[in-house]
Amino acid sequence: MAEHLARLIEVSVTLNSTLNQDELLQFIIRTATEILDCESVSILLYDEKRDRLFFAAATGSDPKKLAETPVPLEKSLAGTIFRENKVVCLSDVQRDARHFLAVSKLVNIEVKNLLGVPMRIHDKPTGVLEALNKRDGDFDESDADILAVIASQAAVAIHNARMVEALQDANNDLRDADQLKTNFRHWLPTNCVRRWGSSSGMPLFSSRKARASFQSMPNRCSTLPCRCVVWWMP
Repeated sequence: MAEHLARLIEVSVTLNSTLNQDELLQFIIRTATEILDCESVSILLYDEKRDRLFFAAATGSDPKKLAETPVPLEKSLAGTIFRENKVVCLSDVQRDARHFLAVSKLVNIEVKNLLGVPMRIHDKPTGVLEALNKRDGDFDESDADILAVIASQAAVAIHNARMVEALQDANNDLRDADQLKTNFRHWLPTNCVRRWGSSSGMPLFSSRKARASFQSMPNRCSTLPCRCVVWWMP
């Protein structure tokens, strides 16, 4: 028990210091597999737009195939865990009608026993953490407590990593927009007169040559830095 506590502390420290989502996912499944001494661990996250779960990571599985395998909220064990926001522990998965057969094919193992816990943020489920095939016997209450702690920490860490990733994407978009404005200003010929503040969102040209030149510009203003009227001075 003391060894498990030490590992959980290590997990907490690592999760709180890692902001790369892919690294987080791999660390979670690897560590949970080792602590619970099981054959496989999988992480399923909730897709709000499509109202279903999807595999974010699983031991020894191809990430591309994972992403292509949606898991329904109805008639699946993971869906039951998510919808009812409760722990599910089964010693004979094959006899349970909720067993989603695509899971066995995905993780490339015959699922015998299973322990699944909801991943929560402020009591709201955000996904499911599942452990498959305990190597020695069946999963017990102690295993469920350990996996629940890992799931709780993992949910927060994944949420934080996603927030950081979204912020980085927003900063990249701003940088691209600034670069577009710079490129646009550099592209304008010296014999071109600009008048800012036009009511039109697209530039107006006084010759076909000017328009053709503008339209051939790479990454031309799908979003102009400001509204303008451009006159070509022959």
